[in-house]
Parts: sequence; C-alpha cells; structure tokens
Amino acid sequence: MWHYLSLADAANHGQSMHDSMLVESGACIARIQLGQVPDSLQEDRAGDCRSVAVGMTRRFPHDPDSWVALGVAGWELRDLIDVPAELGTPSGMFDSALTKDPGYGLAYAPALMVAGISRNFPALRQLTIAFRDFTPPFHPPERFGGNIQLVAQLLDPDADTIVTNQLLDTLSSCVVESVAYDRFLLVFVDSAESTIQIGRALNARPDLRCLFTHGNFALRYLGAQLIQRGHLVEAYTVVRDSHAGWFPTVFPELAIYGGVPPEIADSVFQDWLASDGSSGLDWVAWWWAQRGDTASIKQYISRRADNKNRVSSAFLALARRDTATALAEFAVADQHGMTMHYWPLVHARLLIATGKDREAREAIRWSPPGIGWLTLTHGFWSLERARVAERLGETEQAVRDYQDVMDVWLHADESLQGYVEESREALERLAS
Repeated sequence: MWHYLSLADAANHGQSMHDSMLVESGACIARIQLGQVPDSLQEDRAGDCRSVAVGMTRRFPHDPDSWVALGVAGWELRDLIDVPAELGTPSGMFDSALTKDPGYGLAYAPALMVAGISRNFPALRQLTIAFRDFTPPFHPPERFGGNIQLVAQLLDPDADTIVTNQLLDTLSSCVVESVAYDRFLLVFVDSAESTIQIGRALNARPDLRCLFTHGNFALRYLGAQLIQRGHLVEAYTVVRDSHAGWFPTVFPELAIYGGVPPEIADSVFQDWLASDGSSGLDWVAWWWAQRGDTASIKQYISRRADNKNRVSSAFLALARRDTATALAEFAVADQHGMTMHYWPLVHARLLIATGKDREAREAIRWSPPGIGWLTLTHGFWSLERARVAERLGETEQAVRDYQDVMDVWLHADESLQGYVEESREALERLAS
C-alpha cells in the first residue's frame, strides 16, 4: 500500500483541493514509512504530513476523508509527531469520520487496526459489529463478507456459539486464514479464547490452499495463540522445537519460562546455533544468559551482521553475572527495529532489583514492540509494569495492567495462576 501511495504524489496535479490534499497526505506518510526520508529529516517531514492532514480537517471539517487522513497520520507517525490535543486521538478521529458517515467503509479498516493493536477490545467489538451491520450480505459469504461475519461472531459476547461454529466449519480456509492473521484480531483477548478456537479450526482443515499454506503455519499459529494465553504444556506439544516461519519465539519462551526440560532446550538451541536462518535465535540469548553460557552467546554474536549490537553485549554481561555492564549496555540500546522484543523487560527487572523503579517504568512504558507477535512475555511485561505503577502511585496504569494479566491468563496453566491471583488481589486493593 505504501509503495503505491508514494507513487501517487507524482500524478498529483489537476485535482480538486480536497483530492490533492488527500493524496499529498498519504504520499507524505508513505515516504517516511518506506525509509525514503533520511533519519535526520523524519521529524520535520512528519510535521509536514501533520500540517497537511490538520489543514484538511480545517478546510473540510464535515468530510470523513479529512478525519481519516488525520487519524492515519496521527497513528502511523505517532513516534515522530504529536497531533494538537483539541483534535483528539487517532481513534477519536476515526470515530469522527464514522459519526459523519456511519457507512463509510474506508474508515473502518484503520479504526479496527488501531483498536486491536491498542487492545481496546470493547471498541473493537463495537466497530466490527457496526461494520457487519453496514456491510451487504455476501452469497456465498467468501472473502470480505465472510471475514466480517466471522469476526463479528467471534467478538460479539451475545453471539450464538452454534452459528460461530457453523461459520468456522463451513467458511473456506481463505476466509478463516485471513481472519486468523488480521492484525486487529491477532492479539484479541476474551474469556472464550476465540483466537485459540480459530487456531484449532484452521489446524484441523485438510483443505489449506490459500494465504499461508507452506510448512506448519497453521500449527505454529495455534502454538503462538496457546502460549500467549498461558497454555505452556499444550503449546509445547504443538510446536516442539520448530523455529521456521512466523512465531519463532514460542519454543525459546517456553524454555525461558520453564515449559521445556533444560537439557532438551540446550540441545535444541545448539542445533539452531549450528544451522543457518533460525530467527528464533534472537530470543535465545536470554536463555544462555540465565545459564551462564558465554560461549554460545559469543558464537551467536559472531554470526550476526550487527555484531556490535548492544543488547547482545548486555546478555553476554549477564551471563558473566556482571549486572553493572549489562545495565550500561541496555541503557544505550535502541528499542526500534529490534527483533529481540523482550529485552526491555529484562532491563526493567534489573533496574527494579537495584531500586530504580522510575527508570524501570520508562524501560517498559510502552507496550512491547511488535505487539502483533504473540508472546507469553507480554503478560509478564504487563505484570511488571503494574507492580511498578502501583509502587509509584500510578493507580490508573496499575489497574489497566493488572486487569490485562487477569484477562490474558484467566484460563492459563496452574504455573501462572499465582500471577492471576496476585493481579486479582491488587485490583481489590487498589479499588478500596
């Protein structure tokens, strides 16, 4: 999408003011997203994008396109710019567009994505059900129409489970796959564990002929959903030692959190280290640090193109039990563009252990990078952030994160239920 938007600007002439500004706004964002703007100029260019989008809302305040354009700019460039407070949040901007035209289909896609990635599940439910109600029926309900019907059924707490199961059984794999990998549904959390239900349905199908049919993709999706919800024992039986394709973090996380016998984990990781192309290795440095295995970390670092990576050096220091050096390396590491998404949690735990709660809060202030990736670490991230927030008197943040732990691990294995109980007690304490 960004590629085509970046090209559209070249043909942006002879248009109406409205259409010209719309193209300019999209192309401006696209150039930044595609890396066509030098790092030193990104904030300035992002400011230009914001100016165009804000200008649209002032010239065309009653047009839903204006608010969608501003919402997309505010969301996609959120690390580079601030949108004027009086204009609201990206979610609020998409709401403004839909208030002006509830049937405006183009506003739903970014609104759903933002709600899902932000884990605003009530908004996600409301938007999906509204989108379904404004979408004409499809016969047969394939592709787009089937997606909306199935997602709405999964998100609607009052939906008939018989109808949901019928859709899962009868819709084509094309539809079930596309729903499974939708960014806004990937990390959806509900008490019925609907995403695990999708994974089971997908894995049971013999007719996989659509989006992601190579290798054991459906199996790995199921394993990743299981581990996110704390089902470590079953996740291990599903994924075992696989590290191909998406979700390469499942087995390393299982090892780190005690779901794999140590001798088996050591053997598997040595096999990975001896082979090429194991993206799961980016998570194994934590394991080796816990084991004091400096030799494996050194070998791992030597094989990386970015062998000066500060995070790898921090884990090498941890393997040597040199906390001071590890803290120094973590302090200057770059959180952006990292495949080792978990490391700020390790950094925060070191800071907490040395009594630096405020610095720890900053280390895990934001949700884990790559939030679309399903990890058990997300739950521990929320738990540590909740503990720190409570100690610092930040009640709203603490409540939000303790609730997240309870929601995500509600039906988790017994080994995680102590954290659920801790969160429940904390919520009662904070409410009193």
